Amino acid sequence: MKTYAFRKEDGRSYEDIYSGWLGMFKEIAESKVACHVEDAPHVWLPLIEYLGCSAKSTVQFGPDEWWTGHGMSQAIRVAKANNEFRSFVEHVCSSRPELVDALWRADRVWDTCSPFESKHEDNFVIASVNAFDRPEIREYENALSIFESAKPNCVITNCAADKPYPAPLHQEIHRRLPDDSWHMVTATGVLGLIPEELWPHAPEYDSGWPNFERLRAVATDYFARNRYHRVVVYTDLYAPVMAEVLTALRVPASYPLDLRWRTGYLPLTSPPLLDRLSDALKPLVKEITP
Repeated sequence: MKTYAFRKEDGRSYEDIYSGWLGMFKEIAESKVACHVEDAPHVWLPLIEYLGCSAKSTVQFGPDEWWTGHGMSQAIRVAKANNEFRSFVEHVCSSRPELVDALWRADRVWDTCSPFESKHEDNFVIASVNAFDRPEIREYENALSIFESAKPNCVITNCAADKPYPAPLHQEIHRRLPDDSWHMVTATGVLGLIPEELWPHAPEYDSGWPNFERLRAVATDYFARNRYHRVVVYTDLYAPVMAEVLTALRVPASYPLDLRWRTGYLPLTSPPLLDRLSDALKPLVKEITP
């Protein structure tokens, strides 16, 4: 069994110390043999176990560390028993920069060969940047990357806290779609876009975190591959981002809501706003009806 030792203060610069920690995490993540860490900080324990390693002994990281060895070990056991270990790892890693960095690299960069094996979490909370790289989300990204729409027209609308879809908003929009040449695509800062055909494949999550750059990147790729004839953008918070993407790609689109940047949400299920959506669809029906 290979042993790693935690090193912090030995006269080296913080940059050298930090690089050494990441190098150690990389070796742990890619190790094909059992390993453990001597004097591992309590706050490192979840990530170490998630990567398939163990702690031979533990130490307190510093005066600001609020976990104790006993408390952390108990919390890990509870999280595993509740099938919430990945979420717990994300929460704890958000408290230290080297842990945020290491978990991201383990998910996206390193040839991680000994991740914690468990059933996927049915529901989880997006509480830190680490959640964007969890296995459930990466699997959905793969499904979206090969998705080809069979529909030539779409309405882009909001995601919703009520899951699984369709949420009440989506049901109202469906009632107003002109014909079966249309479908819905929900805009989300977590997954980017969710065509309704992929609703069953999208993980269920709870997030109040708008992420404009993530949506912009995903939408640019999606609409470059799926060339719709007509698009109606019925979303509030993300409307300006979608307008940027669709305009750049020269996708014909209409916007029943104004495109100003907002910090909150509109009541999209209210009759006056749904009437705007219906009005935006009517002229498009005339254009495609023989």
